[in-house]
Amino acid sequence: MILELQMMHKYSGWFSPIRIVLSAALFISTFVVAAQPTTTTRPNILFISIDDLNNELGSYGAKHIKSPNIDRLARSGVVFDRAYCQTAICAPSRASVLTGALPASAKVYGLYDNFRDALPGIQSLPQLFKDNGFFTDRVGKVFHLDDVDSWSKVYPAPKFGPSDPEKRAPYFSAAINEAGWKKFDIAKAKGVIGMELERSQRGPLTEVADCEDDDLLDGQIARQAVETLRELKQKEQPFFLAVGFHKPHLPFVAPRRYWDLYDRAALPIARNVQRLRMPPVQSVTTWNL
Repeated sequence: MILELQMMHKYSGWFSPIRIVLSAALFISTFVVAAQPTTTTRPNILFISIDDLNNELGSYGAKHIKSPNIDRLARSGVVFDRAYCQTAICAPSRASVLTGALPASAKVYGLYDNFRDALPGIQSLPQLFKDNGFFTDRVGKVFHLDDVDSWSKVYPAPKFGPSDPEKRAPYFSAAINEAGWKKFDIAKAKGVIGMELERSQRGPLTEVADCEDDDLLDGQIARQAVETLRELKQKEQPFFLAVGFHKPHLPFVAPRRYWDLYDRAALPIARNVQRLRMPPVQSVTTWNL
């Protein structure tokens, strides 16, 4: 299910078993699935976030999109058709969903702002579960800048940044991180600076890849999530597992079989192709073009 999460931490009592709910935000879609409960009052929770997914889905009437799994999930729960993101970039949107605080309150406007600086005592959604006896963990991209206070599993302090080797994205696999930052370090050694340096680790904007799911990041995240669920299943403690998928965030790279599902000539053109008035600067990008 996808659950509207902003107000969950305001509840004064404990949670009743959560029903399946579906909604889509313009920047980040979130799915929350209540797994088989370990007791009658404390279900296991699987929270799924999908980067840059909007409501262009079969469950929202987009008949040209093939999204059978999400559509099946929607049919088994509740679809919210008035759910909107707070702002069209990662860090503020995710911080807002996961804390219930507006970006202006959390002082999260860019990619490297930490909501804990402005709101050190705020209780995040996973932290709420953690503080009430759940084991909380994450796989993939959940917060943009990871929040170590949210997880039962011990993680290093958040490190994310465009140029500092000590601040590198924690939600990619080790192999992908190493490959990307190797290109970055080579460019830096050559004297590349500024935006060109930040973009030096990027590959093509689009690619029809002759590969399997597990060769790309989201396939690796899915596999790791399944393995983590199997491990958590053995615990007597109820759990909250957050799983964050990176696509359809650009670059638009996917195994060939997904591209082959569509006739490119038959796909409708987006109705709104105008740039937003006063958009966040990071939301307007040409990738590496």
